[in-house]
Amino acid sequence: MGAVENRELVCRWIDGWNANDTAAVLGDVYAEDWIDGDSAQGPHGHDGVRAFVDAYLGAFPDLQIKILQLVADDEFVALRWSANGTHTGPLYGRPPSMASVSFTGHTMHRIAHGKIAATWLQVDTTGLFNQLR
Repeated sequence: MGAVENRELVCRWIDGWNANDTAAVLGDVYAEDWIDGDSAQGPHGHDGVRAFVDAYLGAFPDLQIKILQLVADDEFVALRWSANGTHTGPLYGRPPSMASVSFTGHTMHRIAHGKIAATWLQVDTTGLFNQLR
């Protein structure tokens, strides 16, 4: 795939997040053998992606992600994004706070055979968790 197709793939991925639809986030976007590039121990594969997506969409069912910058080539897509949502469900042991939050992050995906094969993610969790008090 080329840069344009890789860009479109990642935009479909964001659309699934914004629709609060785990099936759409996973859909035909992730490779079966996807790896979390930040962790050698996992989570990996569709089960790993599903656990992560379900945790965030369960905590922020109205989550909306806005792409601030996106750069794509034939193998990688990098994006800087912001997210907003209301904390109505538990997140990593933190009970719902009903707080409206805004946080940012950076994601890099490696694309292989038309699917996301690996992901590296940095989220401003300190800023996020400070808003959940």
